[in-house]
Amino acid sequence: MEDGGIAEDDGFSAHDLFNHRANGPSSYEYDDVVFLPPPLSSSAAAAVSIAAAVSRNVPISFPFVVVVGRSTELIRSLKSLRRPENPARRMVAAAIGTEDEAAENRLEELVEAGADVVVLDGGDTRRQIEMINYVKRKYPDLDVVAGGDVLQASAVYKVAAVAAQSGIPVMADGVDISKPGHVAKALLLGASSVLIKSRATGGTDHEADDQVVENQEELMLAAMEVVKRSLRWLGASSLQSAHQRLHSQDLRLELVTLDTQRKEELMRLKASAF
Repeated sequence: MEDGGIAEDDGFSAHDLFNHRANGPSSYEYDDVVFLPPPLSSSAAAAVSIAAAVSRNVPISFPFVVVVGRSTELIRSLKSLRRPENPARRMVAAAIGTEDEAAENRLEELVEAGADVVVLDGGDTRRQIEMINYVKRKYPDLDVVAGGDVLQASAVYKVAAVAAQSGIPVMADGVDISKPGHVAKALLLGASSVLIKSRATGGTDHEADDQVVENQEELMLAAMEVVKRSLRWLGASSLQSAHQRLHSQDLRLELVTLDTQRKEELMRLKASAF
């Protein structure tokens, strides 16, 4: 609509767009879709919360997980790090390659170093299940994230929709995330958190130098503002509220064509869209 709002039947619901659109591609990336402004009858949220969770038992204040390195010494350093402006306890997740022959030994090293969460990274699904069972037998109180490439917008929505039925949070992989708007879309499409990889900010997964960390922090700070603004704009008070509206088909999306690119620019001017 020309006045910045939409009719309730404009655009697509996420369910229809990602599952039932005839003659469409098999998947969409973040830049392929845009959230439409809410109906004129909706009001912006006065205050929003971006609290989230990495797993069922590990809440986080901000929906971001940063990859900075792999060594156990780094884990110990991060656990002990306290900033005057942010004295809260720092949560550290550490990855294990399930195809690694020494995976069980690395698990023990990570637990001894103080990891709060273990991420089982990639590999054969059967091997992942074996490792999940092994971890929960040996360390029943340790939270486990089963790693897999949840990359494109379509994958984030579909995986999160299934996981939500069992109350399982989903972390969007950061490989395809290169700007704050991607972070916002991943979260609004159902992810509970986003993995900020150094590849997305100019480095590699194994680097932990100051420049890479600074770039990651810049992306997180910018993304934080975009996510908050997007929630307010959509009239959602939290990520959980946005997810409920997504699955109830209240939030509407449109494909980015030449026409919708022009509309997106208009929305940015009129309503600070992302």
